[in-house]
Amino acid sequence: MRRINVEIRTTRELALRALIEILEMNKYTNLVIDGILKEHEELSIRERAFVSRLIRGTVERKPTLDGVIDSLAKPPTSRQKPYIRNLLRMSAYQILFMDGIRDAAAINEAVALSKKHGFAGLSGFINGVLRNIAREKERFLSEIDKNEDLAVPKWIEGLLTERFGNEKAKEIEKAFLMSRPACIRITNDKTEEIITSVEDIKITKSEGLDHVYLIEDPGDLRKLPGFEEGKIYIQDEGAIRLLCDGIKAMEEDGGFKGYDKDNAFTAIDVCAAPGGKAIHLAHILKEKLPKEAEYKITAGDISENKVRLMEENIRRSGLENIDAKVRDALKIDTVMKEKADLVICDLPCSGLGVIGRKPDIKYRLKKEDIEELAALQENMLEAAKILVKPGHYLLYATCTLTEAENEGQIERFLAKNENFKLLKQKTYIPTPKNDGFFMSLLQKAF
Repeated sequence: MRRINVEIRTTRELALRALIEILEMNKYTNLVIDGILKEHEELSIRERAFVSRLIRGTVERKPTLDGVIDSLAKPPTSRQKPYIRNLLRMSAYQILFMDGIRDAAAINEAVALSKKHGFAGLSGFINGVLRNIAREKERFLSEIDKNEDLAVPKWIEGLLTERFGNEKAKEIEKAFLMSRPACIRITNDKTEEIITSVEDIKITKSEGLDHVYLIEDPGDLRKLPGFEEGKIYIQDEGAIRLLCDGIKAMEEDGGFKGYDKDNAFTAIDVCAAPGGKAIHLAHILKEKLPKEAEYKITAGDISENKVRLMEENIRRSGLENIDAKVRDALKIDTVMKEKADLVICDLPCSGLGVIGRKPDIKYRLKKEDIEELAALQENMLEAAKILVKPGHYLLYATCTLTEAENEGQIERFLAKNENFKLLKQKTYIPTPKNDGFFMSLLQKAF
Protein backbone atom coordinates (compact mmCIF):
# COMPACT_ATOMS: atom_id res chain seq x y z
CA MET A 1 0.00 0.00 0.00
CA ARG A 2 1.34 3.45 -0.93
CA ARG A 3 2.55 5.46 2.06
CA ILE A 4 0.83 8.86 2.28
CA ASN A 5 3.11 11.85 2.86
CA VAL A 6 0.99 13.80 5.34
CA GLU A 7 3.33 16.80 5.37
CA ILE A 8 3.13 17.30 1.61
CA ARG A 9 -0.62 16.68 1.68
CA THR A 10 -1.07 19.47 4.21
CA THR A 11 0.83 22.08 2.18
CA ARG A 12 -1.07 21.20 -1.00
CA GLU A 13 -4.33 21.33 0.89
CA LEU A 14 -3.51 24.83 2.13
CA ALA A 15 -2.58 25.93 -1.38
CA LEU A 16 -5.84 24.56 -2.78
CA ARG A 17 -7.87 26.36 -0.14
CA ALA A 18 -6.09 29.58 -1.04
CA LEU A 19 -6.69 29.13 -4.77
CA ILE A 20 -10.42 28.69 -4.23
CA GLU A 21 -10.49 31.92 -2.20
CA ILE A 22 -8.53 33.81 -4.88
CA LEU A 23 -9.99 32.42 -8.11
CA GLU A 24 -13.54 31.65 -6.98
CA MET A 25 -14.17 34.21 -4.22
CA ASN A 26 -12.18 37.08 -5.81
CA LYS A 27 -9.86 37.63 -2.84
CA TYR A 28 -6.41 39.22 -3.18
CA THR A 29 -3.50 36.80 -3.68
CA ASN A 30 -1.05 38.51 -1.34
CA LEU A 31 -3.61 38.88 1.46
CA VAL A 32 -4.71 35.25 1.21
CA ILE A 33 -1.12 33.98 1.28
CA ASP A 34 -0.25 36.21 4.25
CA GLY A 35 -3.32 34.98 6.11
CA ILE A 36 -2.53 31.30 5.55
CA LEU A 37 1.11 31.68 6.60
CA LYS A 38 0.09 33.54 9.75
CA GLU A 39 -2.50 30.87 10.55
CA HIS A 40 0.01 28.03 10.12
CA GLU A 41 3.14 29.19 11.91
CA GLU A 42 4.16 25.56 12.38
CA LEU A 43 5.22 25.32 8.73
CA SER A 44 8.96 25.30 8.06
CA ILE A 45 10.69 27.83 5.81
CA ARG A 46 10.79 25.23 3.03
CA GLU A 47 7.08 24.43 3.40
CA ARG A 48 6.13 28.11 3.41
CA ALA A 49 8.15 28.64 0.25
CA PHE A 50 6.41 25.70 -1.44
CA VAL A 51 2.92 26.92 -0.51
CA SER A 52 3.65 30.50 -1.64
CA ARG A 53 5.12 29.48 -4.96
CA LEU A 54 2.36 26.98 -5.72
CA ILE A 55 -0.37 29.55 -5.07
CA ARG A 56 1.26 32.42 -6.95
CA GLY A 57 2.37 30.25 -9.84
CA THR A 58 -1.06 28.72 -10.35
CA VAL A 59 -2.74 32.14 -10.32
CA GLU A 60 -0.13 33.54 -12.73
CA ARG A 61 -0.50 30.64 -15.15
CA LYS A 62 -4.28 30.18 -14.86
CA PRO A 63 -5.09 30.90 -18.56
CA THR A 64 -2.31 28.55 -19.69
CA LEU A 65 -3.31 25.82 -17.25
CA ASP A 66 -6.96 26.05 -18.25
CA GLY A 67 -5.97 25.72 -21.90
CA VAL A 68 -3.95 22.56 -21.18
CA ILE A 69 -6.69 21.01 -19.02
CA ASP A 70 -9.47 21.89 -21.49
CA SER A 71 -7.57 20.19 -24.31
CA LEU A 72 -7.82 16.90 -22.41
CA ALA A 73 -10.91 17.13 -20.21
CA LYS A 74 -14.63 17.03 -20.68
CA PRO A 75 -16.28 19.01 -19.22
CA PRO A 76 -13.92 22.01 -19.55
CA THR A 77 -12.71 23.94 -16.50
CA SER A 78 -15.51 26.52 -16.84
CA ARG A 79 -18.09 23.79 -16.16
CA GLN A 80 -16.19 21.83 -13.52
CA LYS A 81 -16.82 22.08 -9.80
CA PRO A 82 -14.65 24.82 -8.25
CA TYR A 83 -12.79 22.32 -6.04
CA ILE A 84 -11.99 20.05 -8.99
CA ARG A 85 -10.85 22.74 -11.45
CA ASN A 86 -8.53 24.31 -8.89
CA LEU A 87 -7.15 20.93 -7.84
CA LEU A 88 -6.41 20.23 -11.52
CA ARG A 89 -4.86 23.69 -12.04
CA MET A 90 -2.64 23.33 -8.99
CA SER A 91 -1.52 19.83 -9.94
CA ALA A 92 -0.94 20.73 -13.59
CA TYR A 93 1.23 23.64 -12.45
CA GLN A 94 3.40 21.27 -10.43
CA ILE A 95 3.78 18.88 -13.36
CA LEU A 96 4.60 21.58 -15.92
CA PHE A 97 6.48 24.24 -13.98
CA MET A 98 7.94 22.84 -10.74
CA ASP A 99 11.00 20.81 -11.67
CA GLY A 100 11.65 19.71 -8.10
CA ILE A 101 8.29 17.92 -7.85
CA ARG A 102 7.89 14.39 -9.24
CA ASP A 103 4.93 14.03 -11.60
CA ALA A 104 3.76 10.95 -9.73
CA ALA A 105 3.74 12.83 -6.42
CA ALA A 106 1.61 15.64 -7.85
CA ILE A 107 -0.85 13.15 -9.36
CA ASN A 108 -1.10 10.83 -6.37
CA GLU A 109 -1.61 13.65 -3.90
CA ALA A 110 -4.32 15.20 -6.11
CA VAL A 111 -6.18 11.89 -6.19
CA ALA A 112 -5.84 11.51 -2.42
CA LEU A 113 -7.15 15.04 -1.81
CA SER A 114 -10.16 14.45 -4.05
CA LYS A 115 -11.06 11.35 -2.04
CA LYS A 116 -10.49 13.10 1.29
CA HIS A 117 -12.87 15.94 0.38
CA GLY A 118 -15.78 13.88 -0.92
CA PHE A 119 -14.93 13.61 -4.62
CA ALA A 120 -13.91 9.94 -4.74
CA GLY A 121 -16.21 9.45 -7.72
CA LEU A 122 -14.08 11.91 -9.72
CA SER A 123 -10.70 10.54 -8.67
CA GLY A 124 -10.41 8.49 -11.87
CA PHE A 125 -11.15 11.58 -13.97
CA ILE A 126 -8.51 13.58 -12.07
CA ASN A 127 -5.96 10.77 -12.36
CA GLY A 128 -6.55 10.43 -16.11
CA VAL A 129 -6.29 14.14 -16.92
CA LEU A 130 -3.13 14.62 -14.89
CA ARG A 131 -1.43 11.48 -16.24
CA ASN A 132 -2.12 12.69 -19.78
CA ILE A 133 -0.59 16.09 -18.94
CA ALA A 134 2.51 14.34 -17.54
CA ARG A 135 2.70 12.05 -20.58
CA GLU A 136 2.55 14.99 -23.02
CA LYS A 137 4.51 17.45 -20.88
CA GLU A 138 7.15 18.27 -23.50
CA ARG A 139 4.54 19.01 -26.16
CA PHE A 140 2.60 21.28 -23.85
CA LEU A 141 5.73 23.15 -22.74
CA SER A 142 6.74 23.67 -26.36
CA GLU A 143 3.30 25.10 -27.18
CA ILE A 144 3.34 27.29 -24.07
CA ASP A 145 6.72 28.70 -25.11
CA LYS A 146 5.26 29.70 -28.47
CA ASN A 147 2.11 31.26 -26.99
CA GLU A 148 3.66 33.87 -24.71
CA ASP A 149 0.60 36.11 -25.10
CA LEU A 150 -1.18 34.04 -22.41
CA ALA A 151 0.83 35.97 -19.78
CA VAL A 152 -1.63 38.89 -19.80
CA PRO A 153 -5.00 39.76 -21.38
CA LYS A 154 -4.85 41.01 -24.96
CA TRP A 155 -5.59 44.63 -24.04
CA ILE A 156 -2.66 44.72 -21.58
CA GLU A 157 -0.40 43.09 -24.15
CA GLY A 158 -1.43 45.78 -26.66
CA LEU A 159 -0.74 48.55 -24.16
CA LEU A 160 2.73 47.17 -23.37
CA THR A 161 3.54 46.75 -27.08
CA GLU A 162 2.46 50.31 -27.87
CA ARG A 163 4.52 51.70 -24.98
CA PHE A 164 7.70 49.65 -25.24
CA GLY A 165 7.70 47.92 -28.62
CA ASN A 166 7.02 44.25 -29.34
CA GLU A 167 10.38 42.85 -28.19
CA LYS A 168 10.47 44.69 -24.85
CA ALA A 169 6.78 43.92 -24.23
CA LYS A 170 7.48 40.21 -24.64
CA GLU A 171 10.38 40.47 -22.18
CA ILE A 172 8.09 42.14 -19.65
CA GLU A 173 5.41 39.46 -20.11
CA LYS A 174 7.99 36.71 -19.61
CA ALA A 175 9.21 38.46 -16.47
CA PHE A 176 5.65 38.49 -15.09
CA LEU A 177 5.56 34.69 -15.26
CA MET A 178 8.88 34.01 -13.59
CA SER A 179 9.16 33.15 -9.93
CA ARG A 180 10.77 36.24 -8.45
CA PRO A 181 12.79 36.58 -5.27
CA ALA A 182 11.63 38.46 -2.23
CA CYS A 183 13.64 41.48 -1.16
CA ILE A 184 14.70 42.55 2.33
CA ARG A 185 16.55 45.59 3.61
CA ILE A 186 18.75 45.09 6.67
CA THR A 187 19.63 47.86 9.13
CA ASN A 188 21.98 46.05 11.52
CA ASP A 189 25.40 44.64 10.64
CA LYS A 190 25.08 41.73 13.06
CA THR A 191 21.70 40.81 11.59
CA GLU A 192 23.31 40.92 8.16
CA GLU A 193 25.83 38.28 9.27
CA ILE A 194 23.07 36.10 10.73
CA ILE A 195 20.69 36.34 7.81
CA THR A 196 23.30 35.38 5.23
CA SER A 197 24.04 32.19 7.18
CA VAL A 198 20.43 30.95 7.52
CA GLU A 199 20.00 27.46 6.09
CA ASP A 200 17.24 26.39 3.67
CA ILE A 201 17.16 29.73 1.82
CA LYS A 202 19.11 31.00 -1.17
CA ILE A 203 20.14 34.60 -0.54
CA THR A 204 22.11 36.98 -2.77
CA LYS A 205 23.11 40.61 -2.40
CA SER A 206 21.31 43.17 -4.54
CA GLU A 207 23.45 44.96 -7.10
CA GLY A 208 24.12 48.61 -6.29
CA LEU A 209 22.11 48.75 -3.07
CA ASP A 210 23.75 48.54 0.34
CA HIS A 211 22.24 46.14 2.91
CA VAL A 212 19.63 44.86 0.44
CA TYR A 213 19.26 41.13 -0.27
CA LEU A 214 17.18 38.92 -2.57
CA ILE A 215 15.80 35.61 -1.29
CA GLU A 216 14.59 32.81 -3.55
CA ASP A 217 11.34 31.05 -2.50
CA PRO A 218 11.43 32.61 0.99
CA GLY A 219 8.04 31.56 2.35
CA ASP A 220 7.12 33.73 5.35
CA LEU A 221 9.85 36.35 5.74
CA ARG A 222 8.49 37.29 9.16
CA LYS A 223 10.16 34.12 10.46
CA LEU A 224 13.65 35.36 9.59
CA PRO A 225 15.95 36.35 12.48
CA GLY A 226 15.78 40.08 13.17
CA PHE A 227 12.32 40.68 11.71
CA GLU A 228 10.48 41.11 15.02
CA GLU A 229 13.24 43.41 16.28
CA GLY A 230 12.80 45.74 13.30
CA LYS A 231 16.21 44.94 11.84
CA ILE A 232 14.74 43.48 8.65
CA TYR A 233 12.26 45.23 6.34
CA ILE A 234 10.37 43.51 3.54
CA GLN A 235 10.30 45.87 0.58
CA ASP A 236 10.46 45.46 -3.19
CA GLU A 237 13.88 46.17 -4.65
CA GLY A 238 12.37 48.55 -7.20
CA ALA A 239 10.66 50.56 -4.47
CA ILE A 240 13.97 50.83 -2.62
CA ARG A 241 15.76 51.93 -5.79
CA LEU A 242 13.27 54.64 -6.71
CA LEU A 243 13.49 56.25 -3.26
CA CYS A 244 17.30 56.05 -3.35
CA ASP A 245 17.35 57.59 -6.84
CA GLY A 246 15.01 60.39 -5.75
CA ILE A 247 17.08 61.10 -2.65
CA LYS A 248 20.28 61.12 -4.71
CA ALA A 249 18.76 63.72 -7.07
CA MET A 250 17.74 65.82 -4.05
CA GLU A 251 21.23 65.56 -2.61
CA GLU A 252 22.79 66.65 -5.91
CA ASP A 253 20.48 69.65 -5.81
CA GLY A 254 21.64 70.54 -2.30
CA GLY A 255 18.44 69.31 -0.71
CA PHE A 256 19.97 68.29 2.62
CA LYS A 257 21.85 71.48 3.40
CA GLY A 258 20.87 74.05 6.01
CA TYR A 259 19.29 71.78 8.62
CA ASP A 260 20.18 71.89 12.31
CA LYS A 261 18.57 71.44 15.73
CA ASP A 262 16.40 74.51 15.14
CA ASN A 263 15.45 73.67 11.55
CA ALA A 264 14.09 70.13 11.29
CA PHE A 265 13.54 68.25 8.03
CA THR A 266 9.82 67.62 7.53
CA ALA A 267 8.45 64.92 5.22
CA ILE A 268 4.90 63.82 4.45
CA ASP A 269 4.07 60.48 2.81
CA VAL A 270 0.47 60.93 1.67
CA CYS A 271 -0.41 57.26 0.86
CA ALA A 272 2.12 55.58 3.09
CA ALA A 273 0.78 52.12 4.05
CA PRO A 274 2.35 49.78 4.96
CA GLY A 275 5.05 52.31 5.82
CA GLY A 276 8.10 50.92 4.02
CA LYS A 277 9.10 54.14 2.28
CA ALA A 278 8.61 56.26 5.41
CA ILE A 279 10.79 53.91 7.47
CA HIS A 280 13.40 53.72 4.70
CA LEU A 281 13.39 57.52 4.44
CA ALA A 282 13.97 57.81 8.19
CA HIS A 283 17.07 55.63 7.93
CA ILE A 284 18.31 57.68 4.97
CA LEU A 285 17.75 60.98 6.80
CA LYS A 286 19.77 59.74 9.77
CA GLU A 287 22.69 59.32 7.37
CA LYS A 288 22.22 62.39 5.17
CA LEU A 289 21.32 65.12 7.67
CA PRO A 290 23.84 66.78 9.98
CA LYS A 291 24.07 64.93 13.32
CA GLU A 292 22.45 67.77 15.24
CA ALA A 293 19.51 68.04 12.82
CA GLU A 294 16.09 66.64 13.63
CA TYR A 295 13.54 65.16 11.25
CA LYS A 296 9.81 64.48 11.36
CA ILE A 297 7.88 62.19 9.01
CA THR A 298 4.10 62.06 8.78
CA ALA A 299 2.91 58.78 7.25
CA GLY A 300 -0.73 59.09 6.26
CA ASP A 301 -3.34 56.77 4.81
CA ILE A 302 -7.10 56.79 4.53
CA SER A 303 -8.12 53.77 6.62
CA GLU A 304 -7.63 53.01 10.30
CA ASN A 305 -6.61 49.42 9.45
CA LYS A 306 -3.78 50.65 7.26
CA VAL A 307 -2.66 53.10 9.92
CA ARG A 308 -2.61 50.32 12.54
CA LEU A 309 -0.41 48.28 10.19
CA MET A 310 1.97 51.23 9.81
CA GLU A 311 2.03 51.77 13.57
CA GLU A 312 3.06 48.14 14.07
CA ASN A 313 5.86 48.43 11.50
CA ILE A 314 7.04 51.71 13.01
CA ARG A 315 6.96 50.16 16.48
CA ARG A 316 9.21 47.32 15.31
CA SER A 317 11.61 49.81 13.75
CA GLY A 318 12.22 51.61 17.06
CA LEU A 319 12.06 54.94 15.20
CA GLU A 320 10.43 57.73 17.17
CA ASN A 321 10.12 60.47 14.57
CA ILE A 322 7.48 58.87 12.33
CA ASP A 323 3.84 59.66 13.02
CA ALA A 324 1.22 57.39 11.40
CA LYS A 325 -2.17 59.01 11.08
CA VAL A 326 -5.48 58.69 9.25
CA ARG A 327 -5.30 61.16 6.41
CA ASP A 328 -7.32 61.64 3.20
CA ALA A 329 -4.91 62.40 0.35
CA LEU A 330 -7.70 64.12 -1.58
CA LYS A 331 -8.36 66.75 1.07
CA ILE A 332 -6.55 70.10 1.18
CA ASP A 333 -4.52 70.32 4.39
CA THR A 334 -4.24 74.04 5.14
CA VAL A 335 -2.51 73.38 8.49
CA MET A 336 0.49 71.83 6.72
CA LYS A 337 0.51 74.27 3.81
CA GLU A 338 4.13 74.76 2.61
CA LYS A 339 5.52 72.96 5.67
CA ALA A 340 7.11 69.92 3.99
CA ASP A 341 10.67 69.66 2.69
CA LEU A 342 9.66 66.46 0.91
CA VAL A 343 6.23 65.13 -0.03
CA ILE A 344 6.08 61.50 -1.18
CA CYS A 345 3.13 60.68 -3.44
CA ASP A 346 3.23 56.93 -4.06
CA LEU A 347 -0.35 56.92 -5.30
CA PRO A 348 -3.02 54.30 -6.06
CA CYS A 349 -2.52 52.99 -9.59
CA SER A 350 -3.38 50.19 -11.99
CA GLY A 351 -0.46 48.10 -10.71
CA LEU A 352 0.72 46.75 -14.07
CA GLY A 353 4.30 46.80 -12.85
CA VAL A 354 3.62 44.32 -10.05
CA ILE A 355 1.62 41.69 -11.94
CA GLY A 356 4.49 39.28 -11.36
CA ARG A 357 3.98 39.56 -7.60
CA LYS A 358 0.21 40.16 -7.62
CA PRO A 359 -1.05 38.11 -10.58
CA ASP A 360 -4.74 38.61 -9.76
CA ILE A 361 -4.37 42.21 -11.04
CA LYS A 362 -4.57 40.99 -14.63
CA TYR A 363 -7.93 39.36 -13.94
CA ARG A 364 -9.40 42.30 -11.99
CA LEU A 365 -8.18 45.33 -13.94
CA LYS A 366 -10.28 46.75 -16.78
CA LYS A 367 -9.03 49.14 -19.47
CA GLU A 368 -11.43 51.85 -18.35
CA ASP A 369 -10.01 51.70 -14.80
CA ILE A 370 -6.82 53.42 -15.97
CA GLU A 371 -8.58 56.66 -16.87
CA GLU A 372 -10.36 56.70 -13.50
CA LEU A 373 -7.13 56.06 -11.60
CA ALA A 374 -5.29 58.78 -13.54
CA ALA A 375 -8.03 61.25 -12.58
CA LEU A 376 -7.74 60.19 -8.93
CA GLN A 377 -3.96 60.66 -9.01
CA GLU A 378 -4.35 64.09 -10.59
CA ASN A 379 -6.64 65.21 -7.76
CA MET A 380 -4.28 63.82 -5.13
CA LEU A 381 -1.33 65.66 -6.68
CA GLU A 382 -3.28 68.90 -6.61
CA ALA A 383 -3.89 68.40 -2.88
CA ALA A 384 -0.27 67.39 -2.24
CA LYS A 385 1.37 70.32 -4.04
CA ILE A 386 0.36 72.89 -1.42
CA LEU A 387 2.23 70.92 1.26
CA VAL A 388 5.61 71.54 -0.41
CA LYS A 389 7.79 74.38 0.84
CA PRO A 390 9.04 76.77 -1.85
CA GLY A 391 12.36 75.45 -3.14
CA HIS A 392 11.65 71.91 -1.96
CA TYR A 393 10.52 68.58 -3.37
CA LEU A 394 7.64 66.33 -4.40
CA LEU A 395 8.42 62.69 -5.21
CA TYR A 396 5.73 61.06 -7.37
CA ALA A 397 5.73 57.26 -7.72
CA THR A 398 3.56 54.46 -9.07
CA CYS A 399 3.92 50.72 -9.54
CA THR A 400 2.44 50.76 -13.02
CA LEU A 401 3.58 51.12 -16.64
CA THR A 402 0.89 53.22 -18.33
CA GLU A 403 1.68 56.57 -19.92
CA ALA A 404 -1.51 58.12 -18.53
CA GLU A 405 -0.50 57.39 -14.93
CA ASN A 406 3.22 58.08 -15.33
CA GLU A 407 4.85 60.51 -17.80
CA GLY A 408 1.49 61.83 -18.95
CA GLN A 409 0.44 62.53 -15.39
CA ILE A 410 3.59 64.56 -14.74
CA GLU A 411 3.27 66.43 -18.05
CA ARG A 412 -0.28 67.46 -17.15
CA PHE A 413 0.78 68.50 -13.64
CA LEU A 414 3.67 70.64 -14.88
CA ALA A 415 1.47 72.27 -17.53
CA LYS A 416 -0.95 73.39 -14.80
CA ASN A 417 1.72 74.21 -12.19
CA GLU A 418 4.47 76.28 -13.75
CA ASN A 419 6.03 76.86 -10.31
CA PHE A 420 7.23 73.22 -10.34
CA LYS A 421 10.03 71.81 -12.46
CA LEU A 422 11.22 68.28 -13.22
CA LEU A 423 14.54 67.22 -11.67
CA LYS A 424 14.61 63.49 -12.38
CA GLN A 425 12.32 60.91 -13.93
CA LYS A 426 12.71 57.18 -14.48
CA THR A 427 10.69 54.12 -15.45
CA TYR A 428 11.78 50.86 -13.84
CA ILE A 429 10.92 48.05 -16.26
CA PRO A 430 9.86 44.71 -14.72
CA THR A 431 12.55 42.04 -14.80
CA PRO A 432 12.70 38.46 -13.48
CA LYS A 433 14.02 39.94 -10.20
CA ASN A 434 12.19 43.27 -9.92
CA ASP A 435 8.71 44.67 -10.23
CA GLY A 436 8.01 47.71 -12.41
CA PHE A 437 7.83 51.25 -11.01
CA PHE A 438 7.86 54.88 -12.08
CA MET A 439 9.45 57.80 -10.27
CA SER A 440 9.45 61.55 -10.88
CA LEU A 441 11.12 64.11 -8.62
CA LEU A 442 9.76 67.66 -8.87
CA GLN A 443 10.95 70.88 -7.26
CA LYS A 444 8.77 73.81 -6.29
CA ALA A 445 10.08 77.26 -7.18
CA PHE A 446 11.11 79.73 -4.43
